[in-house]
Amino acid sequence: MRKRYLTKRQFAEALGLSIRTVERKVERNLIQLAGRTFGGHWRFTLEELDRCRKDPQVMRNWTRPAFIIKYEAKQIAEKQSMRRALSILRGR
Repeated sequence: MRKRYLTKRQFAEALGLSIRTVERKVERNLIQLAGRTFGGHWRFTLEELDRCRKDPQVMRNWTRPAFIIKYEAKQIAEKQSMRRALSILRGR
C-alpha cells in the first residue's frame, strides 16, 4: 500500500496552524518532513500529523496578532514619554 503524503498547506490546515508557523517548526526540528518533491515542495506523512497533534510543543503557537503587538508598543511608548515628562518636571 502506498503512503499518503500531505502538502504544506494541507498539513498546516489539519493542525490549525499557519503555513509560516509550520515552516518555523520544521526549521526548529519540531516537525519532520517526509521529503521534498523534485520541484522542492514539502511533503508530510499522516503519521507525522498524528504525532504532531499529540505533541504539546508542536501545537503551542506563541504567535500574537500584529494589532496586539502594536498596542503593546504604543503602551510602552506612552509610559516612556510619561517618564520623560516627569523627569523634566522634577529637573533631572
